[in-house]
Amino acid sequence: MSPNPQTRFEQAQGRYRASEARLTAALDELDSFKEAEKAARSLLRRMKKSNTERERDEAMRNLQSMTAAIETCRDDIADARRESADAQADITALWPQARGWQAQEDEREARVEREREFQARAREARERERRQREDAARRWSRDEKIRQQREAEFQEQHEQARQRDERAHAQRENASRQRFWREFEQEVAEEELEREARRARETRERDGWRRRERQQEWDGEFTQQERSYYEWAQEERAKEEREKLQWESARQSRQQGRERYAHPPKSTPPPPPPTPTKPTPKKPVNRISTAQIEKWHEACATAFSGKTTMHAFPQPPSEPCRNPGCAMMAKSRTLEACSCNIRRLFEGRQGLKRERLMFHPDKFSAVPEDVRDQIQKAAREVFVVVDGMFQQQA
Repeated sequence: MSPNPQTRFEQAQGRYRASEARLTAALDELDSFKEAEKAARSLLRRMKKSNTERERDEAMRNLQSMTAAIETCRDDIADARRESADAQADITALWPQARGWQAQEDEREARVEREREFQARAREARERERRQREDAARRWSRDEKIRQQREAEFQEQHEQARQRDERAHAQRENASRQRFWREFEQEVAEEELEREARRARETRERDGWRRRERQQEWDGEFTQQERSYYEWAQEERAKEEREKLQWESARQSRQQGRERYAHPPKSTPPPPPPTPTKPTPKKPVNRISTAQIEKWHEACATAFSGKTTMHAFPQPPSEPCRNPGCAMMAKSRTLEACSCNIRRLFEGRQGLKRERLMFHPDKFSAVPEDVRDQIQKAAREVFVVVDGMFQQQA
């Protein structure tokens, strides 16, 4: 298989360079041989004048060897010149193709150079992109720190606002409790005044009765009507004693319900028994039925489910109460039903703890502001009674 033209051109260039080197070496050797030949001829001329045959023969042999070496060197020079000419001819023949190969080589080198430049630009782009990513990461870290700092400030402000709201709510609650306690103390003072007046009146009437009784006993003039009236008065006195005990129990229940809003009030003396009055014909009395109780509880559940739109407190069913304490508190109550009526609404019901929490005044803070105080007062009256019943069960 013959080599391709490019290989032959390269081989010709190699032969040409080798032949040029060989020619240069041969010329240098020829010059040295010529110098040696000159020296040998000079020696031969001197030897011819000498009478020694051996020296002349030796000089002749040196000259002949030098002449042979010069001839050999000249042959080498001729061979080198022929090889150089052949290589030059091959180079001249292959030179057009070599120019194309050189152009291809130059193009290849240019392509390699462009590839290097592209790789360098790619490395610069990657480095620039890496720096941009690092800058973006630093900016993101800085922004994240700023965001966290702002969030911490917002949380701190929110916590401060919450604490301010709690303090304001506690102050409002304390003011409400103090107002409620002042009202309670005022009610207790009014009740004390009324009891004092009633006690004085009953004392006077009792003394008058005793004087009349003693006078009648002395006179021995009791009539049948007066005797029956006296017995009725004794029964009424016993009944009023029992009602007085009930009133005291109700008062204690109210006091226990108010203890969580303020300090317990000073103990008050029990009210005196009411003045006996003449019997009056009984009138038909409306009693609270079970259906009315259930209907009221359903109305409360419906109204309490939407406190934001609540405009009135469901009025509990009521019936006449013979408790003198309830009669005295009638004007100061918000609800028409007294504590005895409210107690009957919750008798026999399970879960008084849950029931009393339903009527806690704080549960009605979402009620519209124009009716909030009125509804909270009504709820407080129910809560006090139910809380007292729960405390008695516990």
